[in-house]
Amino acid sequence: MSIKSFVRNESGAVTVDWVVLTAAIVGIAIAVLTLIAGGINTSANSTSSELDESQLVASLITGATPTLGPAGTVQEYLARNNGDKVAAYNDVLANAPEGFENFYYSVDSTNDAPLYFNDDSTLVSVNGQIKDASAYPGSEEEATNWYIVDWYNDVNAQQD
Repeated sequence: MSIKSFVRNESGAVTVDWVVLTAAIVGIAIAVLTLIAGGINTSANSTSSELDESQLVASLITGATPTLGPAGTVQEYLARNNGDKVAAYNDVLANAPEGFENFYYSVDSTNDAPLYFNDDSTLVSVNGQIKDASAYPGSEEEATNWYIVDWYNDVNAQQD
């Protein structure tokens, strides 16, 4: 193949054109995404705020109380349920973290948070932190860092 025929041969030029065109499209797409990312974040945050507010309004209309989440203290649960121990107990259960649905009326005495146990009672969740259940040893009489709330009789009388 001579140099003249090599220079005149255009069979690879189409591939080069497509590579350049594809690179330009990718570059434009990245530039557009960069420009609109801030607006998307603002819109998402605004939507999240509106949903939170609408849940609060809905709870006021229906009389239901918004959930505190698993970090609430037993006093907050009681206050939110107008001192009704059965309702507070049900509220505590409704806020149990996944995998820790067992509440035995036990409360961490340092922060007044409910102690949620896993199914085999080897782990405990308190304020969203997972601890070994041995961190809360002994019976109620021996307890140094936990106590039992006095809701048991009220809850069991309601359930009978």
